[in-house]
This record gives sequence, structure tokens and C-alpha cells, in this order.
Amino acid sequence: MNAATPLNPVANIIDVFVDKDCLGNSAGVIHLKGGSMHEQQLLDIAKHIEQPTTAFIWQVGKEQFAIRWFTPTQELNICGHATVAAAFYLYELGAVHSSAKITFSAGKFHLTTLFIENMVHMVLPRLDVFPTDIPAGLQQALNASIIGVSVGEEDIVVELDSEEAVRTVQPNFKELASYPGRGHIVTAASKNPELDFVSRAFFPKMGVNEDQVCVSAHCELAHYWGQKLTKNHLKARQLSPNGGRLTVKLNQNTVTVAGSGKLRVTIQL
Repeated sequence: MNAATPLNPVANIIDVFVDKDCLGNSAGVIHLKGGSMHEQQLLDIAKHIEQPTTAFIWQVGKEQFAIRWFTPTQELNICGHATVAAAFYLYELGAVHSSAKITFSAGKFHLTTLFIENMVHMVLPRLDVFPTDIPAGLQQALNASIIGVSVGEEDIVVELDSEEAVRTVQPNFKELASYPGRGHIVTAASKNPELDFVSRAFFPKMGVNEDQVCVSAHCELAHYWGQKLTKNHLKARQLSPNGGRLTVKLNQNTVTVAGSGKLRVTIQL
């Protein structure tokens, strides 16, 4: 295990969910051979390259890869955007044929990807949300007019009255961190004919005041807007400072999230 080394002595910094006016979310991708490395070694590398998340991958079978995700401070159980970055790296490098399905495995998670029309399509568990009363104090914590609130296993989904309200919302992060669950997703329908909805994602309790592009949030938003708009195929934009462009497809038990990527830079290790 500890004898493993990077397949290439570089970290690939990849931006995913990019568009002409969206910078997306960045991740490091490092291709290992011989299995995983010691946890402290992986954490040291993640600290060194200073990305929101770094994905370490190694091949375990035909078009099958193990994956681990690290921030500069800790290992994560799962990270959607870094998995999309890892898939983009493998397809673009030619390590996996562009027509092949890749399976990434980490513990109980088995995530599959396809490369269609220069976009990575990743299948994830569907995360349903259910309407609830507006929690006490939430309107003040967001300083915004709330249309409705739904809750899921992880997050509180908050619909605001306009796209502009989502764009300009300035939460009190200390107050948001006091609520149960992982975080808050604010969202609204879009008047842009090329979009169905917009969102922003706040996780101050997790040490991330705002996630630039959050894949798991869109697994919740797919259910929320799929029901509200009676559509299975939805186009979305995350209105974070970087901005992100995604498409989501609501399936029976899963959600397919798709986005494009680009290699920004490689860093010598």
C-alpha cells in the first residue's frame, strides 16, 4: 500500500461545470499506481496543491477505479465535482475510451460516468426533499423573502422569490451554522429560456461558507424542481462567485448530473 506512487509525477488541476461565463469548481486529480498511499501522504499532497478537493485514483479493473477524496485538512466520504474531474481527466488523457463507462468505487459508493458530447455524465443516488414549515429565524438569517422550504436527508432547500434574490443573498453564516443538517441550498426559477433554475449552496457548519458548484445539492434540486416543473430533464446554473453550468436528469432511483471540464494547469509533485 505505502509503496504506491503517482502514475504521473504531477497533479492535474481541472475545472468542471465550466461554460463561457462560468469558471466552475476546481479539483486536483492524481493518478496512482499500485494502490493507495498512506493517508498522511495523501493529505500532505492535498495541502500542497491547495485545491478545494483532490481526487486520488488508481485502477482496480477494466474501466474500474478506486477513488479517495481529500481537502487540505481532511478526507471526505464523497465528493461529486472531484469525481467528475477525475472522469474528465481519464477520458481526455485517453486512459479510458470516450465511449466507455467508468466506475469509481469508495466504500459503499459506486459512481458511474459516461462521456457524451464532451460532457461527463455522472449517475448518483436520488435525494428526495419534502415540504416543511419555514424554520424559525431562517428568513432573518438569509435576509431574504422565502417562498417555501423543503428538507432532505442532508440539506434544507429554500426557494426564494426571484433569480436576483438568489444572486444577491448575503446570509449570516454563523446563524446558518446553527440549523440541523449539512447546509442550506437557496434556489429560484430562472427567467432565462436556457435555464430552468438557479441556486447557491452554503455549508458554514462544514467549514465552507459557499460551495462554488455542488453536485449533491443538484441531486436534491432535481427532485424539487422536477416535481414543481413536471420535467425530468433540467438545466441549471449555480450563481456562486465562480458560477457553474449543469444539466440534471431525474431518473426513477437516481439522478444524472452532467457538465463540461477543462484542464487548467499541471503541478509538479
